[in-house]
Amino acid sequence: MALILITVALTVGVILLCYLSLYLSSRARRKLSRQQVLGLIKAKVNGRVDTLLWVTYLSVPVDYDPWIEEARVACREVQNQADLAAQSPDEESLSDDAKVRLMQIHDELAKRAELIC
Repeated sequence: MALILITVALTVGVILLCYLSLYLSSRARRKLSRQQVLGLIKAKVNGRVDTLLWVTYLSVPVDYDPWIEEARVACREVQNQADLAAQSPDEESLSDDAKVRLMQIHDELAKRAELIC
């Protein structure tokens, strides 16, 4: 049973990576602003996020804004923990703890954005 789950998870992962690489190669990479990242995190907490955009944000390092990069790494850690705790590989809902942590990351980034403006 575990072997089947691992095989399915790896297959889905490979397909997702192939799709992601095709998606990224077909359009110019845009730099996300802090406001866009705030909206992305909020959408993830509310369950209304574009999965491809979320995975792209978590996967591609941000070299133009250290605060966005710090938030990206923190969000990736939360997502990795949520993936490990998921009952099935296709489960996309977050636990309450993960939602709280993402909102903390959101609020920290929002405070930093307000200090700059």
